[in-house]
Amino acid sequence: MKLVHKFFSNFDEVFCINLDSRPDRWSRAMKEFRYIGISSLVTRKSGNLPQKGESNLVGCGSTHVDILRESRDRSHEKIFIFIVF
Repeated sequence: MKLVHKFFSNFDEVFCINLDSRPDRWSRAMKEFRYIGISSLVTRKSGNLPQKGESNLVGCGSTHVDILRESRDRSHEKIFIFIVF
């Protein structure tokens, strides 16, 4: 597991997108993150919901854009993004 932690510690930040309405998914993801030893490295980001009539992909895409902007503002060069389904 130390090898996994070493891999993820090479990133400026590790994000995980999770909808506020799905705490069960976040709980399951954190269990996996703890298992592989990276739970302390993961920052949860609330997923954006699409507007009425839009695809869920729009919400997911806009969340990625938010993370990219935030990372740019923090001068991050390398980030990793998980999505909890």
